[in-house]
Amino acid sequence: MEEIYSEINGLNGLYQISNFGNVKSISRKVTNSRGSYLSKERILKSATSNSGELIISFKISGVSKCFRVAELVATNFMGYDKETMSTYAVRHKDKDQSNNAVSNLKIISEKEDREQFTSKFKGVMIYIKGTVKYKGKQYWTKNCKTELEANTLRLELKDRLYNSK
Repeated sequence: MEEIYSEINGLNGLYQISNFGNVKSISRKVTNSRGSYLSKERILKSATSNSGELIISFKISGVSKCFRVAELVATNFMGYDKETMSTYAVRHKDKDQSNNAVSNLKIISEKEDREQFTSKFKGVMIYIKGTVKYKGKQYWTKNCKTELEANTLRLELKDRLYNSK
């Protein structure tokens, strides 16, 4: 499949997203307090959120705003509109949140989304983390590949928390 770039709406034509989930800035003249320079076109690095999703930040009129890469791909290549489709979510077919290719994304309803996160293990969410509540605080395991691994890590975490001095 060929990589295709599309302009990201609301960013003054300065940034584009590809159908593979790559984000790039467009070459342009930049002026700041130290003068002017030519900013070359380049692929931007994304960050990983606490939930494991790839996110990217842009400065818009001096204010930094964060976006989920998956939502940008869905908006530009799948017709997803967060404003009018607020009861829908963008999810990864293979549950790999770093794979933001349009072929790996799906738009699902809130009901489908809830069902997708249901696990047979108590305290395990699919996308896949374990959680333990201890002394009023929520503790999470790392992202796991399987429900069984998440449950094992959750039980180990619970044991460590409740048996620590």
